[in-house]
Amino acid sequence: MERSNKKRRFRLALLIWGLVLLGLIAAGLYVLGRFLAAYEQAGPETALENYLSSLDDEKAFALAEPSLRSFDGNLAPPEEIFAQRVKPLLAAGVRAERDENACSPTREVFRLFFGEQPVGWIALEPGEKGAFGLSLWRVTEEEPDFSFLGGKGSLSLTVPEGFTVLCNGYALDESYVSGRRESRTELDYLRGEGYELPSLVEYTVTNCPLTAVFRVFDAEGAEYAPDTDFDALIARRLLESCTPEERERLEDFARAYAEAYVAFMGGRRTSYGAGYRQILPLLEPGSDLASRVGSARRGMAWTHNRSNELQGVEINAAIRLGDGVYVCDFSFPVNLQTLTGYTLIENRARLFVLERDGALHAFTMLSY
Repeated sequence: MERSNKKRRFRLALLIWGLVLLGLIAAGLYVLGRFLAAYEQAGPETALENYLSSLDDEKAFALAEPSLRSFDGNLAPPEEIFAQRVKPLLAAGVRAERDENACSPTREVFRLFFGEQPVGWIALEPGEKGAFGLSLWRVTEEEPDFSFLGGKGSLSLTVPEGFTVLCNGYALDESYVSGRRESRTELDYLRGEGYELPSLVEYTVTNCPLTAVFRVFDAEGAEYAPDTDFDALIARRLLESCTPEERERLEDFARAYAEAYVAFMGGRRTSYGAGYRQILPLLEPGSDLASRVGSARRGMAWTHNRSNELQGVEINAAIRLGDGVYVCDFSFPVNLQTLTGYTLIENRARLFVLERDGALHAFTMLSY
């Protein structure tokens, strides 16, 4: 009986010790599990994973903001550039690559990518103590690099006065004007006669984003390509300024003037008076041209011309300057007979004409 009791006590003790051992093992495994979990949470990999998972639109915008705000906000608001250039990259995925050369036992450095686009780097270092006395790794340095957004630097565009320039839909105002100049065309001779040609205005935008798009409109709303030769446009508009009726009237006047002018200049000492009477009604009284023609009569007594034969009249241009003033550019070859024989003379003239009382009168003639 005693022996049987001893066996029961032994089995009970063995069970108790087994349970204690299992409890110790379970406790050890629990503590070990907590330690491993704490170790994993404290490591740089977890800190990196938490950082990458936090890179939503708001965080990405904050990183890119210095670069986004380096551009002219009128031409492209930061939010607009972000939506066009950064957000699609962010949607392609965020990842990091360890920079082996920059790492040390107490510092981990990772290069950041949005999709395949590098966007800077971060550094992680151990910080405050956590569970089990483990140092918690954390991001200690961020160096975003959104220079890939780039920019066009400064861009200038020169258009005629009165035109509107839009950049990304924003109408450039006087604050963007960097200069003005006179137009340079084959019609510059008009300026020499006291007539103002349309001037050109230079607009300059700085800190211009790559997404900048320019549009140019005239006062009537017609659109022109930004690379239009606006000097040539000004000239073309002037050369096409006359209506068909005005051009036809100027052509008729130029032919009549050429015939009278040749008759006068080709007159001999006994016939120049008739030529003068022919050209006189076509001149504006008191004008410089009228005075020059009148003065030329005194030299006609000594001319050696035998004859001047007009070979034709070709109209090169008809221009309306406004206030009833026109310019007719024409060519009129003349077969000139002198004491030595015949010579064909090519004449080109720009005749300034004034409409007065329903009739046209010439007041300036430029030969060239």
